[in-house]
Amino acid sequence: MISIGYSKSTQNTKAFALVVEGWNELVQEGMTLDQISFPYAATDAEVLFADLHNETVGCLLWRHSAGTQTFHVTMAYVEPSSRKKGVFKELVQSLKKLAKQRQVTRISFEFGAGNDVAEDVMEAIGARLSSVVYEM
Repeated sequence: MISIGYSKSTQNTKAFALVVEGWNELVQEGMTLDQISFPYAATDAEVLFADLHNETVGCLLWRHSAGTQTFHVTMAYVEPSSRKKGVFKELVQSLKKLAKQRQVTRISFEFGAGNDVAEDVMEAIGARLSSVVYEM
């Protein structure tokens, strides 16, 4: 059974080690801050984390933009041995519930170009592409 926890800050969460693991995996795949314009693991991000069999196996980080009533997801990570077990889907469902409670009307997922896994996951959960950002 998957259980979901919450922390108001990335640095004060039991999922911190998992956040670092996720960041490390992104860096190993070449997704570094010099290639993207937003931090994946900002310390002021809120965090949902998933536990499976008493082990923290997934996390979802976001920032709340009160002006646009949007949760901007900046990082999502599920450790490899727990993928395809519904962990990410549970995290997203919990974020949707939290958004509804806070009267947040929009959730956006940000990730770097070339992150094909993220694109596939977004399609699988029924998210729709809403914008593309180009940088110079």
